[in-house]
Amino acid sequence: MGRSMRDVVSDILTWPWFSDPPGYNFNGRLVRDPVEPTEDDMDALVREGVDWIILANRNHSRAANRVRASPGARTIIHADDADHARSQQTELDDGLEVGGTVGPVPSEWIMPQLVFDLAADACACHKGPREAAWKVQAGAGRMSLALDHSLTYRDRRLRNLPHRLRLRAILRLVRDSVAGPINGYADFGCSNGFITHQVRTAIGARDAWGFDHTESHFDTGRDLYPDIRFQVIDLNRPADLAMTFDLVTCFETLEHVGDFEAAMGNLLAAVADDGVMVLSVPIEIGAIGLAKFSAKLALGYDLRELPPRPRRGLAYLRQLISGRRISAFREPRDGWGTHFGFDYRDLDDFLTSRGLAYRSWNSATTRFFVAKAASTQRGADYA
Repeated sequence: MGRSMRDVVSDILTWPWFSDPPGYNFNGRLVRDPVEPTEDDMDALVREGVDWIILANRNHSRAANRVRASPGARTIIHADDADHARSQQTELDDGLEVGGTVGPVPSEWIMPQLVFDLAADACACHKGPREAAWKVQAGAGRMSLALDHSLTYRDRRLRNLPHRLRLRAILRLVRDSVAGPINGYADFGCSNGFITHQVRTAIGARDAWGFDHTESHFDTGRDLYPDIRFQVIDLNRPADLAMTFDLVTCFETLEHVGDFEAAMGNLLAAVADDGVMVLSVPIEIGAIGLAKFSAKLALGYDLRELPPRPRRGLAYLRQLISGRRISAFREPRDGWGTHFGFDYRDLDDFLTSRGLAYRSWNSATTRFFVAKAASTQRGADYA
């Protein structure tokens, strides 16, 4: 396999994963800077379908023309690079413009905003809905492609109804879980701050902070929500924030961290005396987890994040059926793109072991947690 892929989010496959030797096994519809594929790889591309070929700069035409032969594929590049690319006999269809989109209409992404820095030399392909939209934005001397996960909640199509209902449940939950004025509110895994802003408005917090692992996630957030203070954090390592908050939230994030206990330690350290912590995580065990994983097997889902072992898909399925902890399939790493191996019972155990008063319950495919810090002081450390 050669060099290992840097896991970003589920269904984003970066080029180095397939290098040395080539063996791209593409399952994507958006391909960036394609190098020369083998005949088998090309057959796979045609079979899966390619909608868009994005060229990061004028010297990255590479095998774009060959991949473009896939029915319906269109090649796009920034207008400033188009003339040079055409001089290299690159066939082009459209141009990238700041503020534009790649794809016909917004999509129902359920994962945090993802930004590709077009100045980087990594290549990627994306498997997603054919109506996926990538927003082109500029900042800090670069152009980037960004997936705005707030579209999941703002898009009124029926397919996004479960996500809109989850957001409503979150807003009701935080309103019911806090009492009195909220001076400081922190959201961990905030992405571009859409939900952070919704919660802050719902509870009337004086100050709001958004923490995420990637600075580029804040590119649009700082423009849309200038009243939120964004800051990079790595939940896998102890973070000295030098402040605590009356309300701490973390929605659909813990399943992606590499060091679960370190992440929870950071969240607990951020809760002020008598403060409240509200969490949500996906349900990946029991009947729901079994149904999810069985569907992924039937659809040929990529199981590459599971530890390499014979018949790993079947072994994971047996673990689910037996009711044993699927977290046994998780190994130390920086993060997880998929939900494989995430077992919410570990979170219950963690909170119990810390002696925290908390309640938890399942709603549809989500498990919610509300925990309260045990102390007689409220918000005394917030500055």
